[in-house]
Amino acid sequence: MPEPGGQPEPGGQPDSGWLVHQPSGRTLGHGRVARTLRGRLLGVISLELSPGVFVGIPDFWVHSLGMKAAIDAAFCDRAGCVLRVLTLAPNRLSPPVLGTKLIWETGQGGLSGVAAGDFLRCE
Repeated sequence: MPEPGGQPEPGGQPDSGWLVHQPSGRTLGHGRVARTLRGRLLGVISLELSPGVFVGIPDFWVHSLGMKAAIDAAFCDRAGCVLRVLTLAPNRLSPPVLGTKLIWETGQGGLSGVAAGDFLRCE
């Protein structure tokens, strides 16, 4: 089922693969981590805004500048524990969420059922 992902950072997750929600074990969609500055700035702008496509941004805040539709964002700590989930309207900045190491962005509705305290893992 999982596609081969990139090499993980020490103690981290692969750069791409299936994004899995714990504790349900439900596969949310395909995710990839944006490691370049360009990738981080563009986030899901450069991809089809679909609830099944996820971009991981290694930061503690996110934006929806230049977007035509709202996005969902899950702010996760180093272990993949969700600290906060929010829907961001177009052309907005999120508040910074301290302790965040990776933000998973997707089209609105892609994070339904995900709440603070859950875990997201790219496998």
